[in-house]
Amino acid sequence: MVLVMTASSSSQPAGVGFSQKSPNTSARVTTLEQATEDFNEFLFILFQSYLPQYASHPLHFAAESYGGRWGPAFIDRIVGLQRADSRRAILNPVKSLILVNAVIGSLGGYLTTGKYEFGCTPTGQATKLGLGYNGTACAAISEAGPSCEVYAELCERTSDLTLCAANSAYCWAQISPWVEIPDRNPYNIGQPCSNPEDLCLEGLTAAQKYYNLPWVQQALGFQDFNYSAFNLDLNADFGKSLAVTQSVLPLVVNILDHTDIKILFLNGNLDSLTVTPGQQRIVDNIRWKGQLDYRQKEFQDWFYVDAFGQKVLGGQLKGSDKLKFVAFEGAGHMVPGDQPQAASYILEDWLRGF
Repeated sequence: MVLVMTASSSSQPAGVGFSQKSPNTSARVTTLEQATEDFNEFLFILFQSYLPQYASHPLHFAAESYGGRWGPAFIDRIVGLQRADSRRAILNPVKSLILVNAVIGSLGGYLTTGKYEFGCTPTGQATKLGLGYNGTACAAISEAGPSCEVYAELCERTSDLTLCAANSAYCWAQISPWVEIPDRNPYNIGQPCSNPEDLCLEGLTAAQKYYNLPWVQQALGFQDFNYSAFNLDLNADFGKSLAVTQSVLPLVVNILDHTDIKILFLNGNLDSLTVTPGQQRIVDNIRWKGQLDYRQKEFQDWFYVDAFGQKVLGGQLKGSDKLKFVAFEGAGHMVPGDQPQAASYILEDWLRGF
């Protein structure tokens, strides 16, 4: 993205990464609504006081994983304040939202039943790697699947936190214990898991060490800061408030139907958590005005040219003018990290279209 435009990264919410709470408050952000208010205020102060030269530049938001909740909620709030002509509204027009292996709907619907295609069919990514699920696991998905999908749809239509939490808890209890792949990185099953204490993510361990180096912190304006890749207390708070299971599909529909903002989904095919078949079905079932046109389109192979000048299969894609879904071969949950050249090709093409 930095090849095409000016980019900024935000640790969200306060208390994550290098972000810190105001010393004047003891309150912790525990809900999506609180995080949304904080983020808009952060942007307002950023552009008004620190980067006024960018105060009217167009914005593109990119969010990954649980950021699938952040992105739509933040944009919905920004657009709402702009339309209300609020004094706390930023002036920047929002052009697009990029969601990477992002959770926007129920945790207990297609994300869990999509594991059937992932590991119980001959063409599933797990099956092709010799890591397919056994008959007991596939039977468990088949038995619980219909109920999971029915109640997930109710969750996604209503955004009722209690209903969403119950749906997620039931489906995870019925399916998840059967589909864990031993000794593999669940975020990319093409990789072994050598550090389960850090979620099997070697890059996370390296990043934590890097950001705690004194010279790195000094360059970033910090000193003796204990940088951690995790905030387990905050994670627990979001679990208690049920925000973890909250669906934002109604907000996605509002963005597609009532704004000019376009949405790009990127998904790595080797991710066993936000599995591509489940994500594809979720996006197919977003109930917006362009749903029928988008849903009837077929996925097509897409290619890019690598550093050696070779034409390489990047994955599969389909899309309409406002909504596009791109699946990546050889990538897991962290698409840009797993397939940087392929991700750059798609992102540059997307951003140059504005």
